Amino acid sequence: MTVMSRKFARFVLGLILVLTLTVCASAKTNYILMIVDGGGEGAYRIGSQFYTGEDRGLPYMKHEDGWKEFGCTTYSKSGVVQDTKTTDSGTEKIVNYSEDGSYSPDTHWLEFETHMKNPTDSAASATALNSGVKTKNGRINFDENGKQLETVADFAAARGFAAGSITNVMPSHATPAAVAGHNMNRGDGANLWREMVKKDVLSVVIGAAHPWYDKNGERREEAQFNPYGPSEHAWGRITTEPTYHGWTFIEKREDFQKIASGEVPAPKKLMGLPQVAGTFQSSRSHDRGRNENVPTLTECCLAGLNTLNQNEKGFYLMVESGSVDWLTGNAQRTCEEMCEFFDAVQAICDWVEKNSSWEETTIILTADHETGALFGPLADQPDTMFQAPIGKGKGQVPECNFFKKSHTNAPVPLFVKGKGAEKFEGRVKCTDETFGKIWGFEGKIVDNTDVPQIGKELFDGK
Repeated sequence: MTVMSRKFARFVLGLILVLTLTVCASAKTNYILMIVDGGGEGAYRIGSQFYTGEDRGLPYMKHEDGWKEFGCTTYSKSGVVQDTKTTDSGTEKIVNYSEDGSYSPDTHWLEFETHMKNPTDSAASATALNSGVKTKNGRINFDENGKQLETVADFAAARGFAAGSITNVMPSHATPAAVAGHNMNRGDGANLWREMVKKDVLSVVIGAAHPWYDKNGERREEAQFNPYGPSEHAWGRITTEPTYHGWTFIEKREDFQKIASGEVPAPKKLMGLPQVAGTFQSSRSHDRGRNENVPTLTECCLAGLNTLNQNEKGFYLMVESGSVDWLTGNAQRTCEEMCEFFDAVQAICDWVEKNSSWEETTIILTADHETGALFGPLADQPDTMFQAPIGKGKGQVPECNFFKKSHTNAPVPLFVKGKGAEKFEGRVKCTDETFGKIWGFEGKIVDNTDVPQIGKELFDGK
C-alpha cells in the first residue's frame, strides 16, 4: 500500500468514526407515559365530546400526525373483586373475593356484567406499566412470589438517563409511586415517598401533598401531613435546607410557571408540592371555582420536561391525571379532569416539536384501568347493549351513566406516537371486533406489560 493509500484509508476510517460518534450522540431517547387513572374508553369519549364536540375529536383519536391506537388489557395476576351484596335483612354490604385475571374477546362482551368482574387495582396495574410483570393487587413492583422488580425508570437511570414522576394527586400514591418505588403494600406511602426522593433514580417528583393547605388551596392554621407525601421531619428539612438530598423545592404556582416557560433555569432535581392537599382541582368544594394558586397539570409537565431534558441521553417521564378514578358518578368533574389531561398532552406534543423531535421521543396515552363502567345511559339494556355516551355539543356534559362504583376489567385506550411506535404493532395479542365497534377503531389489543418492555428496548438502543 502506498503512502497516499494509507493516508486515504486513515481518512476514511476517521470519517467513519466521526459519523458513528455523531449518530450515537444524536440517538437520544425520551419515553413519556401519560396515564389517566380510571380513564377507560368512556372517560376518553365524554372528555372528547366535552372538549371538542365530537366523539373522536382529538388528533390521536383521528390517527392524525402519526398517532397509532390500540386497546390495552389491564387485568392483574390475582385480582380482588369488590361488589355489593344485599343481605336477608335488606341491608347492603361489601363482599371481597379473589380470582386470577384474564381477558378473552370471545366472551368479554356477551353479557353486560362480564367486563365488571375481577378488575385490577392501581398498584398492580402501575406495576405492569412500569415493570412489565403482572402481579397481585396491592403490590408495587413486587411480583406474585414477593420478588422485587426492576422498573423502566430503574433500568433507564442505570444507563445514565433521567426519570421523573408527575401527578395531580398525592405523589406517593400507587400510580406515581410505581415509577421508582417498591413495596409489598401500596398503603405504605411514607416509605414509598422516602424511596422516591432518597434513591438516586428520579430527578422530578411533583404531586399534591402540601401540609399547610387544604383541598381548596387555602392556608391551614396547623399543618396536616398526608401519608402519601413527606413526613413532618422531612418537611422541616425540605423547607429549610437549600437542597434536601439534592432537590430544589418549589410550591408557588409562579415558580412552576417560570421553570415551565424557561424564564428561570431548570434545577438538576425538581421537587414540586403545590399549595393544595390531595388533588390539584377535583377534590375542591363544589361551590368553589378553580384553585388559582395551584399550577395546571400542563405547567407541571413543562417544568418537569425542562428539568429532565438537561440529560443529554434522554429521560423517562410518567405523568398521571389521577382523579378520574375518584370521580365516579360525577360526569362534569370527569370532563374537567379529562380536559386538563388533553391540554397537557397538547402542550407536551408542542414541547417535543420545539425542543426535541419524534425521531427521539415517544409519547403514550393510556389508563391504568377503567373505572365506573362508563357508557351511554341505556348500555345495560338488551337492545342497546354497550351503548356509547351521547355527546350534547362542545362544553356540554354528555348523556352517560356510571354502572359501577369501582374498577372494571374492560380494556382501556392506548395511543402512541413517535420513536418506536411501530413496536406496538408487533405486540398485538388479538383483534376484538366488538370492542372496536363500540368505540370506533380497529380493536387491536395489546397488554399493559408491553409498555415498559418497549421502553426498555428503546433505552437499550434496540
